[in-house]
Amino acid sequence: MNNNRNTETAQTEPVTIKPLAGMKPGVWLTILYILIIAIIIVGAGIVPDVMSSKTVTEFRNSGKSSAVYVDGSYIGGTPCAASLDTGVHSVQYRIGDISVETFEVDVPSRIFFNWLFPRKYVVERNSDIGTDAYLALTREFFLDVAAYSSIREYDNVYRYPPLFTNYANTVKDLGYNLQFLPFAAQFITTREMLSDAKTAFALLGIDYDFSPIEEAVKNGSFRSESLPVYDSPRGLDTLETDDFTVLGYIYGDGANEYSLAETPVNETMYAFFVRENPKWSRDNKKNLIAEGLVDDMYLEGVTLTTTRLSYKAVTNISYYAARAFCEWLSKKTETEVFLPSELQWTAASCSTDHTFLKTKTAIGANGVGPAGMIGGVWEFTSTYYVPNDNAVNSSIQEFLSMNNFVVNPIVKGGSYLSNVDTISSFTIGVASPDICTDTYGFRIAWK
Repeated sequence: MNNNRNTETAQTEPVTIKPLAGMKPGVWLTILYILIIAIIIVGAGIVPDVMSSKTVTEFRNSGKSSAVYVDGSYIGGTPCAASLDTGVHSVQYRIGDISVETFEVDVPSRIFFNWLFPRKYVVERNSDIGTDAYLALTREFFLDVAAYSSIREYDNVYRYPPLFTNYANTVKDLGYNLQFLPFAAQFITTREMLSDAKTAFALLGIDYDFSPIEEAVKNGSFRSESLPVYDSPRGLDTLETDDFTVLGYIYGDGANEYSLAETPVNETMYAFFVRENPKWSRDNKKNLIAEGLVDDMYLEGVTLTTTRLSYKAVTNISYYAARAFCEWLSKKTETEVFLPSELQWTAASCSTDHTFLKTKTAIGANGVGPAGMIGGVWEFTSTYYVPNDNAVNSSIQEFLSMNNFVVNPIVKGGSYLSNVDTISSFTIGVASPDICTDTYGFRIAWK
């Protein structure tokens, strides 16, 4: 069988790309492809940077190595880098806890492939330690040394930081007079501190005889009591205010004459102080704690009233609070009012026969001398505890006071909770300047 089929082929016209704006298709398509690729590249290079708005910023310091804080947050030690939002930031360079420079920096944007190839914005400074920062650094150093002097043993958990060497490395090229540094050596109480100090002194080229301190560290023979001092009262004295009168006894003579209060400062006296100085009120305790002036026990259990007389010694106050009271009373009476020194307190105590006071209430002794000096409350003195200062080196005390380096003060007299057999006029205690306890109080002196 013969099958004949007619096959027809579909006819199609070829597709042609028409010219565009007078350009042949090969030309304008090439341009289009280039534009598309360019848009992709630019988008990939710019959009991520625009969306992140961050720039890697490096901080350098050609002066001393410094800690860098940006907007209050720690970034690192110079040189260091951080990814920061573009715009203005507050920057602080610090050495230890001391600010050496504060400035603003305007971080620019980096918007072309910065996400892939970060380009740093470099902040170069020449921040060094000026006089104010140097004094603040020295104060911090002394306070740290004094604090660590109370620790007599270290181990693998509690390690001693090289306080002397760190300080020496920081200040060695600044050109300041470092002849006061031997004062800091008087706080050495351990082998670790001693070795650290020797390294620091050698680094600074300071010649110092450590042998007495080496002996004290070896034997653990640090200052533990007051020197015997005797002085009889030469008469009565009073310190008058519109609100209360303080009775005292006169000691010393000439330029060394002073008067010591018959009894410790009582709750009524302190109530008048708080009334005129609301900063020191119980309601402001949170701020006082933040300033490091008191602890959480400040004025706990203390009744402050100006409407009736209380003979009870004010307690749960700090050394800082006692000093503030003296400053207030000095202005109020136009008289120099102060905490007695250890020697002044001891001389007055040795001049009087004492009965151990088993309460916090000291009643006047009817003109025969200060009352309640043994027992009652531990009383703050203006003398700082220096472990190797067995002779009460006045130059160390003057240095600390002149520079307002507040280290641990000496307290005297024991408290109503003390063992009567362990407390005498020569007994010393050591207190943190911000501590507040039910067994600490103070009496004033004036001249």
